[in-house]
Amino acid sequence: MLFTLWKWPAWKALPVLAVFFIVDIAYFGANLIKVPEGGWVPLAIGLIIFTLLTTWSRGRKLMQQEMADGAMPIPVFVKSAANSATRVPGTAVFMTSSADGVPHALLHNLKHNKVLHERDHPADDQGRRRAVRARGKSLRRSRIWGRDSTA
Repeated sequence: MLFTLWKWPAWKALPVLAVFFIVDIAYFGANLIKVPEGGWVPLAIGLIIFTLLTTWSRGRKLMQQEMADGAMPIPVFVKSAANSATRVPGTAVFMTSSADGVPHALLHNLKHNKVLHERDHPADDQGRRRAVRARGKSLRRSRIWGRDSTA
């Protein structure tokens, strides 16, 4: 941060960093002797939580990749299922994290209920700005992107 964001020269930043490293090493050394007498418990709990969260994150990425690889292209869906399915009154919104393909929730709804709503609205909820494109008979894709710059 000192070098990249604030653009401090090395001769100015290194003494400041050295002070912080000396204090951190002193605290680390003082607390290191507490590990055998029970200090290992919070370290073990932290390691378990870290393992759970990294496993969850990796599994989620793998699952999203697998779902993206097997996604049905929208033109294929519009030509086949969207035009032949029974329509029921109402609007359905199907959220997805991928901008490509038909949302899996929409496919599951069609598979189990064997109906589509009059206005199905697949949405890609990623932020604030929005673009809507028609994708067949009363089927639209709304893409929301960007972040609110006022926050």
